[in-house]
Amino acid sequence: MLGMRHSILSHPGRVFLFFLLLLFLLYWSAASCGWVSDTLGWLHAIQSDSFADYLNRSNFGVKSFYQTTQLITWLFYQLVGTNHWLWFFLHLGLQALNGTLLFVFVQTLLADFNIPDAATIAFGAAILFVCSPYANEVIVWKAAFHYLQGMAFLLGILVLQIRYLQQPKKKYALFAFVLFFISEFALEIWYLTPVFCAGILLFYHLNGQAKTRTIRQALFKFILPQGLLFLGHLLLVRVVLNKQNARLEDGLWERPLGYFAIKPPMYTFELFGGRFLAQAIRDQVYRFFCTWLGAGLFYFALAVLVVWVMLFFHKRSIRFRVAVLLFVFTLCSLALITPLWFPERMLIVGDRYTYLVLPFFLACLVLVLYNLGSKVFARWTIITLTLLSCIGVGYLNLIWHQSEKLSEQLHKNFPKTPPGKQILLLNNPAFYKGAPMIGAGPDGEFRLQHQLFFGSLQNDAITDVLAANLLSLHDSVAIHQLSDSSFQVSLPNTASYWWYGPDYAKDYSTAHYRVQLLSPHSYRLQLLQPRANFILLFQQDGQWKQWHDID
Repeated sequence: MLGMRHSILSHPGRVFLFFLLLLFLLYWSAASCGWVSDTLGWLHAIQSDSFADYLNRSNFGVKSFYQTTQLITWLFYQLVGTNHWLWFFLHLGLQALNGTLLFVFVQTLLADFNIPDAATIAFGAAILFVCSPYANEVIVWKAAFHYLQGMAFLLGILVLQIRYLQQPKKKYALFAFVLFFISEFALEIWYLTPVFCAGILLFYHLNGQAKTRTIRQALFKFILPQGLLFLGHLLLVRVVLNKQNARLEDGLWERPLGYFAIKPPMYTFELFGGRFLAQAIRDQVYRFFCTWLGAGLFYFALAVLVVWVMLFFHKRSIRFRVAVLLFVFTLCSLALITPLWFPERMLIVGDRYTYLVLPFFLACLVLVLYNLGSKVFARWTIITLTLLSCIGVGYLNLIWHQSEKLSEQLHKNFPKTPPGKQILLLNNPAFYKGAPMIGAGPDGEFRLQHQLFFGSLQNDAITDVLAANLLSLHDSVAIHQLSDSSFQVSLPNTASYWWYGPDYAKDYSTAHYRVQLLSPHSYRLQLLQPRANFILLFQQDGQWKQWHDID
């Protein structure tokens, strides 16, 4: 694979087509999957909101400036609606583009410093990125479109800056400025762009690979405009959204340092394959990193590594120094995602955060492999990792396919119910082994999904009570009647948890009932109106079954 002739690697267009074909072969079985969870919210918004409201996310819970994302999804929806294959190819095309941009970025960076086998090394990093199972969520789940889009903006700007350092043409700076401006309204990965651009300029300067005059021009044409736009964006967030920071809750920075400190070691464990270990092993590792000893050992090792790199930076080969640059980019990417929720359970869900670290981590990893051993060792290691990644992607796609089939059964087998009754769904599936499914929330996830894809319901007085992550397609619930109007609903599999909205379930009340969490695996349902007003349904093996009171 890595020994292919340079006729293929010499043209980015051919690399793009190769990656697109490879992605299609890997993902065709999941082509119709991913229309779940947050995707339902934006589909409903795009159909019901005005263009201005949709563009500005006026009716969305998370306040942020995503006008670029909103405009692109609005335009694409107007063209193709919910055609699954065309949305599938949009996501595949973006990931193939990102892989190609990573290839061009690494190849150009290495070639500028006369590093042998630049194209082969760059292709190794790019193919690992394209095939990574940690990219599965952003490729399959349609609500993660802006992660693919944001990465394309970031990598595109980095490529343009390197092109400028080779040939200081105004068009590169102008195009990069336009891309950065629109990326500010796409996804907050753009926070990394000025940092990475400055890092590349410093690296070229320290290693004498660009003229001082060109470096100075790049500072004024790349870094200064990006810095001004960055400050302007933060001001907009403060004035227009009245928030400290977009997307994140305002009180985030008041949390203890430990909340942030445990994330980098956990993500590092995930990046080296920890995501695919048994949950019991993962839990032990996470608990270890939550201790002073675990976190302390990680940061001590990191500090030793940083000191060693600083001492020997100028004494090592240029290939080693490029690896250090990419390592710094990896650390910056980890810092960006540390404020976010860490996906400590299941597969797939939450990997969109890891995706933001992937390209720089994998490029650094490939360079380390080439520094550690012979070319033969490095190439066979990359081939082995690529094959393992493809197997992992196939397994995740099987999970998506099974979860979609179960969701479809639950919608098609939904029973006819008499009008005037309030229907309570006791255990919607939130995930199947990490693949997002129907979920539960105040907007009525089941009802919304049914209306979007399966038509209107005979009785739409349907409410999601809670949802559970399924570890088996046969997982269901045990229901115990406590009184005429009170029930305990439990998950026999204690590795499963109750969910509501985007997070673990908590106590809540409506005008019709009250939910009290007894444990992460059990809740009490208290009806606040006569029992005769309700129909209680629970799902089991793809069928909805009605709970009948014990006489």
